[in-house]
Amino acid sequence: MSLPYAGIVEPVEIWYDSVNNQQRVDYYNGMDSYVFRGDLNVTWQRNPVVYTTGCFATTGPVSLQSYFPDMAAFALQPGATQVNNVMVNQWTYVDASAPDKSSTYDMYLAIDTNLPVQYRMMGYDSLLGSHYDEYVVDYALVEVNPTFPTGTFGQPLATCGDFPGPGFTFVNPLLQAAQMFPSTRVVHAGVHPEFQAFMNAYGKSYATVTELRQRERQFLANKAMIESHNRKGASFTMKMNHMADLTREEMLARRGISSKKRVVESNNAHYTHVSSVSDISALPPSMDWRQKGAVNVPQDQGVCGSCWSFGATGTIEGAYYLKYGRLEVFSQQELMDCSWPQGNNACDGGEDFRSYQWIMANGGISFKQNYGPYLMADAPCRANATKADASIASYVNITMGDETALMDALVNYGPISVSIDASHDSLSFYASGVYVEPKCGNAPEDMDHAVLLVGYGTDPQNGPYWIIKNSWSTHWGDEGYVKMSRVNNMCGVETSSTYVTLQ
Repeated sequence: MSLPYAGIVEPVEIWYDSVNNQQRVDYYNGMDSYVFRGDLNVTWQRNPVVYTTGCFATTGPVSLQSYFPDMAAFALQPGATQVNNVMVNQWTYVDASAPDKSSTYDMYLAIDTNLPVQYRMMGYDSLLGSHYDEYVVDYALVEVNPTFPTGTFGQPLATCGDFPGPGFTFVNPLLQAAQMFPSTRVVHAGVHPEFQAFMNAYGKSYATVTELRQRERQFLANKAMIESHNRKGASFTMKMNHMADLTREEMLARRGISSKKRVVESNNAHYTHVSSVSDISALPPSMDWRQKGAVNVPQDQGVCGSCWSFGATGTIEGAYYLKYGRLEVFSQQELMDCSWPQGNNACDGGEDFRSYQWIMANGGISFKQNYGPYLMADAPCRANATKADASIASYVNITMGDETALMDALVNYGPISVSIDASHDSLSFYASGVYVEPKCGNAPEDMDHAVLLVGYGTDPQNGPYWIIKNSWSTHWGDEGYVKMSRVNNMCGVETSSTYVTLQ
């Protein structure tokens, strides 16, 4: 499975037993393994934890997911072609109902066996921010009606428990598979045509006609809300996406507000930043570290709750640029693989300060080019096999709610890792402008997403704003960024912020 926009190529093996409602998905030759047992309502995942292996259980309803598209609406294209050294027929489905751009789905089947050789999707990513994305699946081996070896769907280790740290996000790989394939079901009689187009664009289906009608009403209500927002000339614009059929409560739950709260505790920072000025007017009216060359292009964290590692490496990259005059990419994967003892849980959540603690205990952190690529998965720690390219002397808190101190720290110490409340649909739908969400929280317990603060400025019409770099690729928001209002500590930008000093 390849995600070209994220620069990721993952080997994946899938065992699918629809008769007994069981499925298993392995990444990187079994390095990460997920077992879905619908008969037991339990999901087990086995992941590397530093130099050992951990097993974690998640209970609740289990739904299986095919790794092949429904071909009902695909059309055979004229002529044969060659893919992966195999002569194939090309089947294509184009969905022109998606917002902004058409979504195109291609399936290549071997001429002699009719088995899948490659699937390619170019369209809307329906899981992470609904940005335009590309997925490629190369089918190296397909077995029909196989005999499953004993233990294929068993508990991966003798003991499976809860995550050891503050992780709050179970990353379900089946959701990634679901977003790659279109819905090609027939039109339901009497369904609003825009709702039918929405279902086709995002692969939506519902168990009963009653739920279908409830979702249709919710879709139309959300559509009216978004259109109303855009008509009123607010400080930012929004657009429809895959969550338009969800209630507000469901949307909050998808962002973690209704699930396990993050642990709020002292991060044991070495210092608290003291502003060099007493008034904002003494600081530059605007600042943008992107223009100075201290910020790398936004990356895509993919289907992995690793935002905390991007916030941490972002501020380290800025500090390194200020000290050495060159921009490097530090390894998020190393932090994911190795900082479990400090309480981070790799793809299942963590916090920036725990990363700093591990870096100081380890003696440093490596460049991405030396440690290895970002995998969008939990992997064994390889810190012992790589050299540290930068070491942290200390990490520094900025006084909660102190706008002047945060601006001063940004000007003098470079980009800063901050946490925000990203739980509101308005942020998922954000397109451009100065983001203002009156319901956004700014208390420590409201923070559920880590981002990088890279600048600030003032819009003549919409007032002062922060420039925030996200990790949902350049296809989300304003080329990967959001301008967030600086008024009243919007969404908690000033609540939990840190930067580092290098040795």
